Amino acid sequence: MLEIDIINKADINLEGYPLNLLSNIFIQEQNIINKNKSYIVGLLLCDNHEISLLNSKFRNKNYPTNCLSFPSYSVNELSNLKENNIYLGDIAISIEKLKSEILSQNKDLNAHFMHILVHSILHLLGYDHINDIDAAKMEKLEVLILRKLGYNDPYK
Repeated sequence: MLEIDIINKADINLEGYPLNLLSNIFIQEQNIINKNKSYIVGLLLCDNHEISLLNSKFRNKNYPTNCLSFPSYSVNELSNLKENNIYLGDIAISIEKLKSEILSQNKDLNAHFMHILVHSILHLLGYDHINDIDAAKMEKLEVLILRKLGYNDPYK
C-alpha cells in the first residue's frame, strides 16, 4: 500500500485527483513496490518561494523548480529493507510553478500535477534520469502509470 501524507500550503483542491489509485497501479500493474509492505510518502504542496528556499538549501540552486524529491533510502538500502512500514521520503511540489508551466506548455493542471507526482515518487523509489538509458526507462514507467490513471503521454 502507498499512503501519501499531504501538507497543502498551496491553493489547490485535490478532489478529483486519482491519488487513491496510485497504490494499486504501483503495486499491481507495475510491481514497482511490494504488495506486502506499506509505503508512506510525505508531500508538501507549496509556492515558488518555499520551493526556492528548499532548492537553495539542499541543491545550492536559488530558483524555483516544479518538484524536489528527498529519498529516505538509496536503491540498495530500499531493496534490502526487512520492515513492512517504509517511509520512502519527502516530495515538495510548487503549485505556483506548475500553474506557470501549464500556461507556457499548454497542459492541463490535473494531468501535469499527476505527472510530476508520479515522477517524484519514482525518484523516491530509486529511478533517475541522469543518463539517456535511465531517463528512457523512467519516462516509459511514467507514461504507463499515467495511462493507467487515464492521462495521455506527457512527453508528446
